Amino acid sequence: MRSAVLAILLLLGAFPAWAQPGDDAFEAALVHWRAASWYVRLGNGDVAALEADTFRDKWKALGPSAPAGVAALADTAALALETNDTVTAGRTLGAIGDALAAARQASGQPGFPEAMRAYRDSVERLAGMMVMGDHRGSGAFDPALKAEVRGATVAASQAASRLAPLTPARWGSDPKFRGLLQQNAEGLAAVLAAIDRPRTSTGALEVAGLISVARANYNLLFLSYGY
Repeated sequence: MRSAVLAILLLLGAFPAWAQPGDDAFEAALVHWRAASWYVRLGNGDVAALEADTFRDKWKALGPSAPAGVAALADTAALALETNDTVTAGRTLGAIGDALAAARQASGQPGFPEAMRAYRDSVERLAGMMVMGDHRGSGAFDPALKAEVRGATVAASQAASRLAPLTPARWGSDPKFRGLLQQNAEGLAAVLAAIDRPRTSTGALEVAGLISVARANYNLLFLSYGY
């Protein structure tokens, strides 16, 4: 899929000036890409298919200046969902995000989208740590893993803190957006508090549960504002 993204970039060229977080037409299409990605993760292929179809239509409606490569990926995702191939659909929807991110970087237009993607990566890394080994069954952390999880939580908290200063103007006064930012910050703070709480043995199950909440908080943020 990485090679496919690189091939798409040859079609994208410079990322168009209108394709910014503050552009209404771009956002009107992107909201359905987010929803399709969300429902694929939940395993709801029927709703994901509807959202992918809508994203494809709205993206193509942007006109001839819209990067054709993204439209091709949208076609692939929609077809995959029509045939109940959620694995291919999920990968292709992810490739759309990767292609747009690479094009933004190439044209010197990073910012909030890249901060969101960096935050996503830090949360996924943190969540992945809690399925390693047998510490969950024992109920206690191995000291080395505990230190690693703590470091990853700090990194995720720092990534979350970079979002607010880069907030697009369209969301600057959005109470839902501000509430979700706070919810994400508080969720990660709860993970740190549980890890640092004085006790004979830190409960891995408790921390794993709090990390699951932190990941759910990110997912809610992605659904409305993700890239």
